[in-house]
Amino acid sequence: MIRGRLSVIRLQELRCPVNWLLSEEEAEDEVNQGAILRTDYNGSGDFFMTGPGVSMKEREITLITGGARSGKSSFALKESETMGGRKIFVATAVSCDEEMRARIQRHRMERGKEWETIEEPFEIAGVIRHRDFEDVVIVVDCVTVWLSNMLLSLVGEAGAEAPENDDYITGKINERLDDLIEALKSMRHARVFMVSNEVGMGIVPESKLGRLFRDVAGIANQRLAGIAGNVYLMVSGLPLKIK
Repeated sequence: MIRGRLSVIRLQELRCPVNWLLSEEEAEDEVNQGAILRTDYNGSGDFFMTGPGVSMKEREITLITGGARSGKSSFALKESETMGGRKIFVATAVSCDEEMRARIQRHRMERGKEWETIEEPFEIAGVIRHRDFEDVVIVVDCVTVWLSNMLLSLVGEAGAEAPENDDYITGKINERLDDLIEALKSMRHARVFMVSNEVGMGIVPESKLGRLFRDVAGIANQRLAGIAGNVYLMVSGLPLKIK
């Protein structure tokens, strides 16, 4: 049996051993014991084994999304503080001016000394991999600022106005998103809360860059929701569980 091991696998890997399964035979044994394969709804090609004898590691990933000032971060902290163990807060915002520095410091004080804060604007997949230990709870706040950091960096490389650069920019962001999802799916111990934003529920952005940001944020949320065991939509400080 592969109890206690990560049970997220890709369709193309079903017929060969993968690094989080002991062998092809054990994967087949899980199916014989009642596990079933299902695909996620967003069409990314990811498959999950569910049912008796399978440890659903996807339940250790929680996505919290919603509008600005809807209570996302507060809810993520409240939920994570009900769990024991070491607390790690991954802040993706960049301390770029006095206002942002004051805001970051205020948030550090609000979290308290029990939280270790890691400021990482780009490599959050690496942070998750290097802190995947027993009794570790990680809050990543937030995905949309992480996407914005990458988008602005890539626009500086490629230029924002040339239409042919859209594919280059989205391709690079999707590479980083693929890496993040693989890091989350390969976790063996840590529990992770991902905070994001719903940015596509208002008017169509006027600028080309704004529309590109809306699109990459929407796709990222879909893919993260596809692998998360729990998904919450925050509205006026109230959590609505949608998965």
